[in-house]
Amino acid sequence: FGLWAVVLLLAVTAYAGWEQAAHYINHTVNYTEALFVVVIMALASTRPVIGFAEAAMRRVANGGGATPAAWWATILTIGPLLGSFITEPAAMTIAALLLARQFYDLGPSLRLRYATLGLLFVNVSIGGTLTHFAAPPVLMVARPWGWGTGYMLTHFGWRAVLALIVSTGVYLLLFRRELRALSERAPVPDVEQPDEESDPPPLRTVPHWITGVHCGFMAWTVFTAHYPALFLGGFLFFLGFSRATAECQSRLELRTPLLVGFFLAGLVIHGGLQGWWIAPILGSLAETPLFAGADQREPRAGWPDHLEHRDRREHHGRDDRRELRVAAVDGQRQADGETGLCLQRESEEGPHRRDEPEMPRGQGGTNELSGRSTNDVGQAQPPHGRDPADVELGTRNDKEDGVERRVGVGQCPEQMGAAVGQIDHRRADGEAGHEGREVERPRGADAKQNGSCQQDQHLSAFGDVR
Repeated sequence: FGLWAVVLLLAVTAYAGWEQAAHYINHTVNYTEALFVVVIMALASTRPVIGFAEAAMRRVANGGGATPAAWWATILTIGPLLGSFITEPAAMTIAALLLARQFYDLGPSLRLRYATLGLLFVNVSIGGTLTHFAAPPVLMVARPWGWGTGYMLTHFGWRAVLALIVSTGVYLLLFRRELRALSERAPVPDVEQPDEESDPPPLRTVPHWITGVHCGFMAWTVFTAHYPALFLGGFLFFLGFSRATAECQSRLELRTPLLVGFFLAGLVIHGGLQGWWIAPILGSLAETPLFAGADQREPRAGWPDHLEHRDRREHHGRDDRRELRVAAVDGQRQADGETGLCLQRESEEGPHRRDEPEMPRGQGGTNELSGRSTNDVGQAQPPHGRDPADVELGTRNDKEDGVERRVGVGQCPEQMGAAVGQIDHRRADGEAGHEGREVERPRGADAKQNGSCQQDQHLSAFGDVR
């Protein structure tokens, strides 16, 4: 997705110009999720956090004799459930690193390696449904649909725990012989690289207070997940703290989190242009097809919004709204498992915009591509230079027939003059519309004369192409 985003940028630049391409990439697409994943994965991979998680899971694994099979089952059940509290990217990071230490270092077969990886993806995708603030699909719909932690536990959480235990148990039975054989192999000692670059002293045991500070940084990042300036600022503070306690810190791993963030950034760049075809499809599906469709496709930006619009439009006041919502989230959770770390989080401002009326096509000088929010690529956003809602630039009170018309914000003065001329012409012909009707934008020769003004319409050419 990241590489294809470069191709998309070149194509938009060649077709609509550099200003339009830069405006879409810089002002329309929301990168909060990608930035959050980079920070939370970097924090979760630190030596104090991994050591704390390993010590907690060792108590559970000791109940099974601390064998490779016991560690394998513990990590694949307890680890994914952490996603309900520290978010799924952090749970994936911790579970993957612990599996590398306790399982993959023993050299299992290729078949068991891939089976473990696939099971980890699925378990993490459903392990974040115990709460309403961790899993991205749940987070996007929790506020507008009134879903709290209690609702998630009673409707999704217990099912997720049951499915997680059953799937892990089935895999344990299928690979029991190979897992038993791994217990005869000698464990490979872990080699931790100090954070110092030259002549580093040996690493010291991590004090409890340092582990507590690391957990505090993770809690702050989860708490401020919607505010990039806050969690990025906290991460900068963490880098300073990590440097000050270098004798207890291993080398900070940033390459993998940055690559995951690069992937997610490319995903939201492309996802912001998919609403024109996915919204009508979701709006026409019933409960069972909606579940199947959410299960088979990748997560895309804005899918809860299209479902909510359809929910209000066609099922207002009916009891089957809850079944549609549950079917969509159930299917989306399974789709997340198939795509691994392909996570999409919508901005916190998204749910507050669901009550706004949808702008009809061809009016107000907007198009589908420009209808993206600067904070959420999956929701309606006004074009460049326009307020989030239509405001009246001015009203023209006609003494003869009392016609009052609104002129949309964002039109050039020449366009407004042409629109007023059209009003006068219609009044002379007796065709003046009713009060509050939108003025159509000038076309033909007037539009050609205002070519420079049309550059401010965000990627309007792409709306015409579609």
